[in-house]
Amino acid sequence: MCNMQETKPYISVIIPVYNVAFYLRRCLDSLLCQTYTDFELLLVDDGSDDGSGAICDEYASRDARIRVVHKENGGASSARNVAIDIAEGSYIVFVDADDAVVPDYLKIMLEDAQRYDADVAITDFRMVYGDKLSAEKGDKRGRERKLTPAEAIEKMLYQDGIKSNPFAKLFRRALFDEIRYREGILFEDLEILPRLFEKARVVVYNPVVTYYYCYRKDSSIGTFTTKSLSVLSVTRALSEKYQSDSRLSKAAHDRELSANFNIFMLMIRAGYPLKDATVQACWREIREKRLESLLNPRVRVKNKIGSLISYLGATVLSAVCRMTKG
Repeated sequence: MCNMQETKPYISVIIPVYNVAFYLRRCLDSLLCQTYTDFELLLVDDGSDDGSGAICDEYASRDARIRVVHKENGGASSARNVAIDIAEGSYIVFVDADDAVVPDYLKIMLEDAQRYDADVAITDFRMVYGDKLSAEKGDKRGRERKLTPAEAIEKMLYQDGIKSNPFAKLFRRALFDEIRYREGILFEDLEILPRLFEKARVVVYNPVVTYYYCYRKDSSIGTFTTKSLSVLSVTRALSEKYQSDSRLSKAAHDRELSANFNIFMLMIRAGYPLKDATVQACWREIREKRLESLLNPRVRVKNKIGSLISYLGATVLSAVCRMTKG
């Protein structure tokens, strides 16, 4: 076990825990061997029934920096909100319990925040498959970029480096005053992140990889459930929110287009017919926003290709979706 410090924690690391016993020790070990040690680790056992809660208690008995909360299942947003309420650090960092981080995860983000007096420091992540992490001890340090809140929101909406996930980001604790995760929806990260950016004075983005996002066989990525539809309401709300801002309006429209492409694709792959009301609603949004996408140089190639294919009609687009499954 790595050395501990007795001082009040400077960073609160928050981990929602739900039925991740197979992965949890790897995650906790990667955090407890951080080169920056002045932190507290808040583990919120969200009603696990696979022994994850016991693992949390075991680690807490061995390291004074760890605090455990056991609660009834309420979802990741509920777990994060509980931890935010009791966090004692000056900064907040989120980690998912089935992922892992490099040894300098906290150190790099804190140094960037201090160097630029930033309220949010962002790094990058790498998706890894199976149980084997990259042999590299973190990629070479990138080149930091100081951003205004509007620039950070714009990059996030265009999915240009900054992603809407909660991890690989360090937030000043004060940003969460009067802001909490919206519970009961998916894509809660996409909903909250613009609000946090808006309260920030400075955001710094560093493309160095500090986080391993571990793909699980039982992951919901690439599958459709009715909860997936929340991305449509979240992106629609963002389009409405930024409609009077010429730059952010275009970025929000692109993110909404991307959401409609994704739901259209997932529903077609799941066997929904083209005549389904939701599929048709997605198709209408695609037709409405595709020309703007093609004319906007900031839009990702992926969306431009989808927009071009859509001009061949919904039947062709649905056929392409089925052909490219997996």
